[in-house]
Amino acid sequence: MPKYQVLQPIEKNNVLYVAHGASTAKLLPSACHGKLIPVDASGEIELTEEEASILIHGQVPLVQGQPDPIGGLEVRERKAREDADKAAAKAAAEKAEYEEFVAFRAAKAARKVKAGEEQKDAEDRPEEDAEAVKDETKAAKKKK
Repeated sequence: MPKYQVLQPIEKNNVLYVAHGASTAKLLPSACHGKLIPVDASGEIELTEEEASILIHGQVPLVQGQPDPIGGLEVRERKAREDADKAAAKAAAEKAEYEEFVAFRAAKAARKVKAGEEQKDAEDRPEEDAEAVKDETKAAKKKK
């Protein structure tokens, strides 16, 4: 039989099961016959599927309509942590990819600027060459 966590007092087979850590006496009167019965403060109860199905929500925690066995909360928390870690890793990968893209764009822009400067230098050279040719022709005229 699966074990379940006790959230509210449950009486079964002349034993009163109470939540873990609840301060109670060792013997309490039964809700059925009023006689003293032992109290189990372990916070766990073993129930068959049929017994667990009749309990209302709040006495046995339900997960997707089914009673939650002992340890179910830890399993869900571990799964939630794993999902959060996966999401964080995915976000970090996307951020790294974006930073790589930004660096690529910056390098491309720098190359474009550098190519523009080289082209400007090339455009300036014909003017310099033209001035040099003028100077040479003036010098040649003086020699004549």
